[in-house]
Amino acid sequence: MRKYLLALFILACSAWAANVKLYMKDGSYHVVREYQVQGDRVHFYSIERSDWEDIPVDLIDLKRTQSEAAERQERLESDARSQAAEEKALRDLESTRADSRIVGRVDRSFDRARHHASAAMIERGVIDGVEWINPSNDIKVGLQDVFKFYSIQGLHQAIDIADVIFNGAKWRSLPPDLQAIVEVALTASLFEAMLFFAHENAKALVLIKAKGVTMFDAPPDYAPAFIKSSKKVLAALEAKDPFFKKVLESQRAYANVVVPYTRETSKLSTLISGAAAM
Repeated sequence: MRKYLLALFILACSAWAANVKLYMKDGSYHVVREYQVQGDRVHFYSIERSDWEDIPVDLIDLKRTQSEAAERQERLESDARSQAAEEKALRDLESTRADSRIVGRVDRSFDRARHHASAAMIERGVIDGVEWINPSNDIKVGLQDVFKFYSIQGLHQAIDIADVIFNGAKWRSLPPDLQAIVEVALTASLFEAMLFFAHENAKALVLIKAKGVTMFDAPPDYAPAFIKSSKKVLAALEAKDPFFKKVLESQRAYANVVVPYTRETSKLSTLISGAAAM
């Protein structure tokens, strides 16, 4: 059902973007699918009334209408070029699998384990602990019934909140009201999800421990090694792709502002958790 609604939304947005504003000399306009100047009249198809109509050409601001249409066409062509660049960057990023390369630099055995993990390795105890997504999801697949060690300190957890990626050209083609609707809906959905998973993960972790699973901390050298490796991989990717570099620089600028604050709030979290245990 959600996929169906999403398809309808995208279709509606695309249709809106394809329409034309036929400006009147009094400053108002009609949203039309197309129009034709026929002698002393303008023949157009009204989106609002779903029918063909005619208006005296003297009432139409053709200069403004045509000027905006030309600007719009130029934007569409520019957006198409940007879209092609974005899609190429995404394809290149997918082909590099930065996450695997980062972990592979930290521990060369990772690639071997990734490609050869099997029930036999689990039975021999080569793999004695697994973390998939988070406790509320992991408990549903029964990891606690197979593995007796568990940790939720993977560095991916620090950024694994929620990402919604839009095609830039398509997003910019939407009118402000549709953009606002999407932004409000996503904000509400994200906030609800954060509250939901905070409680659900906490309850699931209690059940996981009740199964005799031992929680363990990540080794102290894990984070420095991971970050050192990630810097090397990211440096190679940004040197290769200008768009990747642009996105990464944007993320770094954001992190320079946010990370110092989160470091302080993490201290508060430690204090609160200590007080809660009293």
